[in-house]
Amino acid sequence: MSERVPRSVLLPPYLAMNQYFVEYTDALDHVFGPTVDQKLRALQNIRNMWVTNPVIEQRVVDHSTIDLSEWTKPERELLVKQVNLLGMKLRSAGVLADDDYLMISRFVGQYWFGKGTHAFVEFINFCLNIDLRVHRLWAEDQGDEEYHNLTRGQDLTGTPIWDGGDWYPTTHVELEAAGGLGDLTNEALAEFFYEIANFNLVLAAIDSSFRMPIVGNPYRADTAIVAMGVMQELVSVLSTEGRYGADAPPTNDTSGFTLRQFGTGDVLIAAPSGWFLDLTGKSMMVFDPTDMGEQELSALPMKMIGEPVDPDLPTDPKQYTVFTAPTSWIRVPGSSRSTARIPVWNAEQTESVASSVPTRIVGRPTGYVSNPKGWIEISPGNFTPYW
Repeated sequence: MSERVPRSVLLPPYLAMNQYFVEYTDALDHVFGPTVDQKLRALQNIRNMWVTNPVIEQRVVDHSTIDLSEWTKPERELLVKQVNLLGMKLRSAGVLADDDYLMISRFVGQYWFGKGTHAFVEFINFCLNIDLRVHRLWAEDQGDEEYHNLTRGQDLTGTPIWDGGDWYPTTHVELEAAGGLGDLTNEALAEFFYEIANFNLVLAAIDSSFRMPIVGNPYRADTAIVAMGVMQELVSVLSTEGRYGADAPPTNDTSGFTLRQFGTGDVLIAAPSGWFLDLTGKSMMVFDPTDMGEQELSALPMKMIGEPVDPDLPTDPKQYTVFTAPTSWIRVPGSSRSTARIPVWNAEQTESVASSVPTRIVGRPTGYVSNPKGWIEISPGNFTPYW
């Protein structure tokens, strides 16, 4: 109970009969109540995640059922610190909602005893109020150290390697979210996954599935269909070396086209399908297979993706250096399932001046990539620009 007990109850009977001492202890309550007593109670309850209130206390007296939402919620900062104290140090305090943090702080201590089993996905579902299923992924052996054609075990049509085939189970898993993730982002779920899941598991993808049944008219005797639903599956392929969906460099309109370019050739790199942010904060171009083919342009876009050399001259085409087509394409690091590719060159490219503007591109014709911050050797002998 949180009801305050007056200090006068501590008085022995011979003092409690004296009004002077009763008023003295009441004065202590009045002075110390807001300045001392409340702070002491706060310290006593700093690790108490079941903070009561008058409504809860009355329900306890009445032996009534108490809903989880009726308990008083501690402040968010306290919830985050409590979760960290219990051994779960999420890198960003904003990845979860207050209710999620509260649920974790109350029950994560019990979960640790089951870590290393299949209990992790049940705990995630319980804390985040979502419906996740975990699927182990199998890979096809092609004679190298890469994981090829990651496939759910239940969808496998090939033969396991121990039966003479080419397929073997991996530690990569896919999370299927029935009905989607709601307000939870892929990044938040991935971070929570690595805090909770067994140490050897790698999250390869998050699959959001939505199933809508065919609905009949309940007011008619025949079987006329008044609405038809579809099943939609959205798969977000993840990487252990960074994240997709990074912000693109700024795009600037120019008054003409530049002849300055990295490398030589008659094919230029236009806007990529997206951007990949690695763990060191470097953004790199990512292309889907549909954007990796060459195409001829009848009209050149006067847009440059990247900062101009002189920030005061964003429309001057001489402030930009574009890219010719890469030597090859490689997988996104840490993402063996993704079909997206990163363009690479066999060395850092130097600037040159072309005699004419190429009209063939790879990528999307909404602008040309330009002016990287530098080059990174993303794998042995493969260099790619970064922003």
